Amino acid sequence: MKRNLIFFSISVIVIFSIAVGLSASTAQARQQAAQPEVALNQPSWMQVNTNGFGNPDNEGIFGLEVFNDHLYATSGNWQIGAQVWRLETNGTWVAVSEPGFGSSYGNQNPSIPDMTVFNGNLYAGTGWGGFAGQVWRSPDGSTWNLVASSGFGNSNNLGVAALGTFKGFIYAGTIFNSNGTNGLEIWRSATGNPGDWQKVVTGGKGNTYNYIVTSFTGFGDYFYAAIENMHDGAEIWRTDNGTTWSTVSSGGFGDADNTQTGGMTIYNGYLYVGTRNVVTGAQLYRTTNGTTWDPVIDDGFGDLDNFKIEMIYAWNGSLFAGTDNNLTGVEVWQSMDGLIWHQINRDGFGDSNNLTVLWNSSTIGYNHNLYIGTLNNVTGGEIWRTVYNPICLPLVVR
Repeated sequence: MKRNLIFFSISVIVIFSIAVGLSASTAQARQQAAQPEVALNQPSWMQVNTNGFGNPDNEGIFGLEVFNDHLYATSGNWQIGAQVWRLETNGTWVAVSEPGFGSSYGNQNPSIPDMTVFNGNLYAGTGWGGFAGQVWRSPDGSTWNLVASSGFGNSNNLGVAALGTFKGFIYAGTIFNSNGTNGLEIWRSATGNPGDWQKVVTGGKGNTYNYIVTSFTGFGDYFYAAIENMHDGAEIWRTDNGTTWSTVSSGGFGDADNTQTGGMTIYNGYLYVGTRNVVTGAQLYRTTNGTTWDPVIDDGFGDLDNFKIEMIYAWNGSLFAGTDNNLTGVEVWQSMDGLIWHQINRDGFGDSNNLTVLWNSSTIGYNHNLYIGTLNNVTGGEIWRTVYNPICLPLVVR
């Protein structure tokens, strides 16, 4: 009699055994993180650009976005100005914008913190140059037009940090100084056209220490904004109509040392957001209803030098997190349930000068791979992508 026997690898058995007794504690997460062999199909990584696209002054990859089946990236450059780049089918990157979107601006637009697609156009916001922020858009990825200038008419709007879309509108969150003199603004438009933007939040929504929006995300019937506040602690806002915003979490989720937020993402019915905390290490929170937030990481993945979770991104059935670490470099972690985490890269991708990623802006899934852009102010920003090796389960016939 012949029997077909399928022999599963020992790693699958180990995964099952560990999964039986999972707990939600951070201590348990640290314990499992020390055993990387149990992670499901961990990727390897390959760099897909030359550092800084050949110019070390391109210090960071701040934005990644897919538009018309092409991958676009933004570089930060405080010498000549930020640029937009496109990945060609032959694997090369080409610049598709002038530095700073033209000689009239140049290094006044040193960074492009975010991009988004809306109504068939690619949008990009500028900032962090000490000048008023702008919004640019392109119908084809290479021709760019200015649609919002001079900080939406307020020179204190020193940048456009986050872009998002919700119920037929494009939203832009601004950057103010963190010293409490003004407070962030949120603008929206149904068309994105010049002169057709409406202010829906002003003065940090009553707290002028609310100085920057790091992420917009739709979750359920609401549109959420992650807010940084260096004085009172980070906040989360939401709206169901785009004009009336309510605060659903304040005071740094009960810890005022949670001063900054990263990106937000939805995974398995939860909304996640990461924080900066230099006292305890980075923290990660999640919610099912938008109002009650529970910590799932509260100690920087066991390393105080991981002082912020910048990126939290759901892709291909997994949850990914990226840390800010100025000592050994950015770390990327993967989870299947949001509770048990495994580091899946070498610290800094092998270079401690790769300090961090920017929120969720510089992370995206494209063509079956996850792409991550880094900040590297020594040799230039880098872009890395996953390389997945198939899991082989041998079939033995007797």
